[in-house]
Amino acid sequence: MESFMIEEYSIELKESQHQYLQEMIEKYGIEDLSKAIRILVDYATEEKELETKIWEDERCLHCD
Repeated sequence: MESFMIEEYSIELKESQHQYLQEMIEKYGIEDLSKAIRILVDYATEEKELETKIWEDERCLHCD
């Protein structure tokens, strides 16, 4: 796998989204929140056959 420079960004999450990620961090021994987000983005990037399911299916867990 290629190595890239990691840059810092700011993101907004709902409290329940943050809590879920914290639970996964603890459950799977992930370094931190940034690593958890990178894992999710890498998965979405690598699993091309799931792209439509990930990005086009409408979800309303936290409708704004």
